[in-house]
Amino acid sequence: MKQFIFITFSLFVFATANSQTNISKTISKKEIKANECSKLIFTFGDGKSRIPTLVMRNLTEAKVEMDDLSETDYKLQKFTVTVLYSNTQIFKTSVNIGKSFSEETKYILSLVKPNDIAMVSGISAQNSNGEINYLPERNFGFY
Repeated sequence: MKQFIFITFSLFVFATANSQTNISKTISKKEIKANECSKLIFTFGDGKSRIPTLVMRNLTEAKVEMDDLSETDYKLQKFTVTVLYSNTQIFKTSVNIGKSFSEETKYILSLVKPNDIAMVSGISAQNSNGEINYLPERNFGFY
């Protein structure tokens, strides 16, 4: 009798786990299909989230590109950069119009050192049809 109960319970657990796995597979397939489209992202330099300070100091512009590096007709319109300088715990912010850095943006980015963080928000890009898209915020660390 104990063996029967144990076997029944084991089969019940197996059937439940198997059905949960099948449900997870179905959900995963739907999520993959929903996320298969490439996304427009904001980038400094080569697009990585961690940037050498020497590279950042020499950059003169930012850009928007597709995360799969496919062709895009979007042009960067506006973004706000806030840099947290880790050694002094001071924030400096600059609003930038277009892809080329303003003098203020160049200045605050020229002061970055390892362990500083740049937070970019308010990012907008316009396509060739004149439609404006707003991109998610992005953070960059320096080393």
